[in-house]
Amino acid sequence: MHVPIAFRMKVEEVMTRRVVTIPSTATVREASELMDTENIGSLVVVEENRPVGIVTERDLVRKVLARHRDPGEVRVSEVMSKPLIYVTPDAFLSEAAGLMGGHNIRRLPVIEGDRLVGIITMYDIIRHYRETVYSIIDMLLTLTRV
Repeated sequence: MHVPIAFRMKVEEVMTRRVVTIPSTATVREASELMDTENIGSLVVVEENRPVGIVTERDLVRKVLARHRDPGEVRVSEVMSKPLIYVTPDAFLSEAAGLMGGHNIRRLPVIEGDRLVGIITMYDIIRHYRETVYSIIDMLLTLTRV
């Protein structure tokens, strides 16, 4: 029986292809409303359709709300995380996990050339590895019963 090599899975096989973006000129209020509407915790920030940063709920709390700044006056470009740390679709999940761990982040935009093609989160990676571990355990249990 062949054991799948979990660590050879590519980012493109696990990433979410639908990514919600926001222009860097938008206000923090607009960003928070969009996050609420879409039920997500981050937005990829774009300028002329090119990804330039990412803004998270944590950015909004720490850089705007905790400092008593007006969300309707602050631009996303002022609070987004930059430079944008990203991964390519053909990278291995282990590479994406290493980038996340090394930069203490939980989300990575997936960029091919200069095009945003997806996003991968630490949760996506954990979910994949959990499912793979369960599959391996099931296979080992089956083999030991033979």
